[in-house]
Amino acid sequence: MIGKNAAEAVPLIVQVGKSNPSYQVKRYCCEALSMICSNVDSAAIDFIQDVLLNTKTDSFAPSNQQKDADHARYMAALSLCRLASSTNIAVGPLKEALYKDSNRYVNGFALLALKMLGTEESVIVVDEYTNKTGGYCLKTSVDDPW
Repeated sequence: MIGKNAAEAVPLIVQVGKSNPSYQVKRYCCEALSMICSNVDSAAIDFIQDVLLNTKTDSFAPSNQQKDADHARYMAALSLCRLASSTNIAVGPLKEALYKDSNRYVNGFALLALKMLGTEESVIVVDEYTNKTGGYCLKTSVDDPW
């Protein structure tokens, strides 16, 4: 939380996150990167986007492992919201998480990050999604709000 004063740690945090198989380590690395500064390098953004899209378990994994993977993706999406002012964030991974992730909170933070990016491409994705869903996530409706 000391911001730019910790910027020299960014490469080490990315290396630790990439090399460690623990979903909890990946989660905390994403969080740390997003709290250092809004202009982290592209390697950090790539790492966070990789966690967002590729931190998943199979359906036979223990529930605590599934929960850890869900929370890592959740934190990756939240981290991309925090870093939305960065020009290195790609719309594609956020759009994929918005439509395909099984966790509604990941979907919500992906939508928020797209909105906060404010690029022409991200605004189109946000508009299409909200028009398609009527303001609800794909897992929520008037009939099933939970």
